[in-house]
Amino acid sequence: MNKLGTYRRFILLTLVALLPVMAMVALYIVRDPYHVVHRYSGCAYHEGDTLALSVNAGYVAIEALKYYDPEHLHTAFILGSSMSQNYKAAVWQQQLGIEEMPFHLDASCETIEGIVNKLRYLRNNGWNPRHLLIVMEEELLHRRPDEDNLLFVQHYEVAPEVSRWHFHEVFFNAMRNPATLGFMVAPQRYAARMLAQRYATTDIPDRFEAINECYYGRTDSLIAVGGYFTPAMIDKRVYHVLPDPQPLGTEGYNASWLETLARELNTIDDYTIIVPPRYLRPELQPHDKAQMERLFGREHVFDFTHVRALTHDQECYYDEAAHLISARCTELLDSVYSLKRHDNDQGNLFGRWLFLGN
Repeated sequence: MNKLGTYRRFILLTLVALLPVMAMVALYIVRDPYHVVHRYSGCAYHEGDTLALSVNAGYVAIEALKYYDPEHLHTAFILGSSMSQNYKAAVWQQQLGIEEMPFHLDASCETIEGIVNKLRYLRNNGWNPRHLLIVMEEELLHRRPDEDNLLFVQHYEVAPEVSRWHFHEVFFNAMRNPATLGFMVAPQRYAARMLAQRYATTDIPDRFEAINECYYGRTDSLIAVGGYFTPAMIDKRVYHVLPDPQPLGTEGYNASWLETLARELNTIDDYTIIVPPRYLRPELQPHDKAQMERLFGREHVFDFTHVRALTHDQECYYDEAAHLISARCTELLDSVYSLKRHDNDQGNLFGRWLFLGN
């Protein structure tokens, strides 16, 4: 066989060997199961969905901001993990007395590094953040980014350490999972396996796409009339044991990022940090609170982890005692801004919260 024939055979065999990979790449691009390839006007969830692939909330937030605010009009932003979503933009807007509706820039299992990267992204891309509401649960103080997980990897335009190639590699590899491929064809058959891996979800909220806000309209209506927290629902809850709180310390990975965040916040006109309550979770450690107040300013840090009316009442939470219901979040905002407008006596924070109807 001559050299030309040998080359042709080699090329043909190579193409045959690459066909499965090429087919997978084509499927990834065309189907775009995680909504990270093409540009969309909103989240991957659709009205009426009861089961869907999980999305990367941090990526959705940035893409929604770019899509809905090309003129860079937003100046107020809500940051944090999924625990920040129930602090409603319209409620906070009334407290601020501004015209423009605040925008949610949350991310699943957000980190201090992630918040810093988002603030830098805003400034570097034409937004001028003047008001910030940061919901900073105790775990957020200690988390590190997980750039190899499709739920948590940061947007490649936001995080300098995440390349576009690595970002799509994470999602492509997740799609190659046999369970994911099966789910794309027969969702119900593979639902249990995907739900166990958190790669699919039945927790599909309603959304205000223009401000990237999730809400639970039907659930909130049931809560209002007393029809949500039934004994059967409470009995189904499974409370996960959380790690014991760890001191922030004065050195190390997150200590450095906390210092960086403090410098970033020094350039913001107005910012508020809420440390939310958790069901039966120990209150924020005194040394951690002291360090937060030192870094961010005592007048900016509002700690609700000691309020037993919240930490010992299962009916304050949508789920397994992680996500505070919207009504309680509204009350916390009322309490915070009552303090901001008056004496800012945080020693009376609990009393003011009681005075506001609880």
